[in-house]
Amino acid sequence: MKTYKLICLIFFGLSSINSIKTQAQSLKACDLTTVEAVNAAMNMHLVFIPNSIVNKNGKFECRYTDSNAPSTYIAIGLLHSKIEYGYDLLAADFKSNKQIISEGKKAIGKFTVFIPIDSAGKNAFYMTGDKDDYSPEAFVFKFRKGDYIVSVSSNDIPLAKMTAKISEIYALFDKL
Repeated sequence: MKTYKLICLIFFGLSSINSIKTQAQSLKACDLTTVEAVNAAMNMHLVFIPNSIVNKNGKFECRYTDSNAPSTYIAIGLLHSKIEYGYDLLAADFKSNKQIISEGKKAIGKFTVFIPIDSAGKNAFYMTGDKDDYSPEAFVFKFRKGDYIVSVSSNDIPLAKMTAKISEIYALFDKL
């Protein structure tokens, strides 16, 4: 009887994993918005380079850069993540980053400020990290839109500008 239950459990587990694997990400990060919309929302003059290493595939990340300073950019990240699978990646990210920063440590080795953004939905948040000897100031904003987790990050763009534009950034993805 125990063997039968074990076989059933293994079969159920494998079929669950297989259903997760077959759920392909149908949207691409580079299809979510345009460089023109990002520039209008952020009052910037970024460019989209379609043949860059990041943008060539454009499925999971799309990057808009400053043509005069390629290390200055806004990136749009996209990850298909259905809550129905029994695990919410955004909730886990929210909880772990909040805890790490509340303990006085750096999340993802960089971020020291964690702010929940209730207006962007459950478990939405942004984090900031100041410029240091090794990297420029950084920003990341994560939220859920349907079955996707969207992240908007920036590198070397003033944090005050990014945090002041949270509503405008979120509005870029109303159609998702």
